Amino acid sequence: MTDNDNDPDRAKKAPSGGLRPGLKKAAPKPDEPFRADLPPERRKGKRGGNGEEPRRRLDLRWLWISLAVIFALGVGAALYAANYVNEHYLQDLPEVPSRQALYATSRAPAIKFYDMNGEFLASRGPQYGEDISLARLPDYVPKAFLAAEDRRFYKHGAVDLWAIARAARANHQAGRVVEGGSTISQQLAKGLFLTPDQNIRRKIQEAAMAYKLEQVMTKDEVLELYLDRIYFGANTFGLDGAARTYFGKPASQLTLPEAALLAALPKAPSRMALHRNMEGALKRQRLVLERMLGEGWITQQEMNEAIANPAKLAGTALSNDGDNG
Repeated sequence: MTDNDNDPDRAKKAPSGGLRPGLKKAAPKPDEPFRADLPPERRKGKRGGNGEEPRRRLDLRWLWISLAVIFALGVGAALYAANYVNEHYLQDLPEVPSRQALYATSRAPAIKFYDMNGEFLASRGPQYGEDISLARLPDYVPKAFLAAEDRRFYKHGAVDLWAIARAARANHQAGRVVEGGSTISQQLAKGLFLTPDQNIRRKIQEAAMAYKLEQVMTKDEVLELYLDRIYFGANTFGLDGAARTYFGKPASQLTLPEAALLAALPKAPSRMALHRNMEGALKRQRLVLERMLGEGWITQQEMNEAIANPAKLAGTALSNDGDNG
């Protein structure tokens, strides 16, 4: 017996370095074992290990329940608010008449005085002029009023929430009321149906009536009626009446600087009265022109010419002995 026969380590090895006869070579370990070969606790993997999957499902269930509760509370609060507004603010709203009735007006004629030669001297009473049609006006005339009062008139409904938010921010920053958020439809509804009170009740009613108004009239019709009824100071109502009072011509013949100057008046007809504060009116006229330029409604050259050639009042302007503002 040799020394090699007594060596147990050597006895386990085949002469050529292989396994001893009768022993099978182990199969190579796969890189990724089949999931069926894994024990149950590992077969679930990360998603189900240690009860994480049931816990996640429970969390999602509570999330959906919370969202549903919040949604239900929001709907309930909205319904309560709507019912409260309807009961406390909208019960006494008038009905909007037909389109024909809206256009029909009772205009008492003003008394006019002339001298012995037939020359006009003065008038007493409100000045109205003729009904206007957008089709008969130069394009820049209605756009001057849109620039002054409601640039997004054709882009929003009866109420412009964006304008309300913008006005609220501007007023908060200024510490006083410097900008309003009422649309032309709201202004018309207020003038036709409501009192001029400034409070929350009137603002809500104004919005509701503006919505009703746009249900029976197109945007163009609303703008036409607005231009026919708006107050321009000097006891003058309507665009044609203002054109005749201030410039001695019908609205269809207004120039750009004249239209922009008239558009400056409705915001504050007393404060911008042309016989008392022409400087202030011209300052707002320039703002109107700048807004028209910003909207692409006029060119830079047209704006420059309008500023360089300011509107001139007619000789008989402000001969009415009304409130002049």
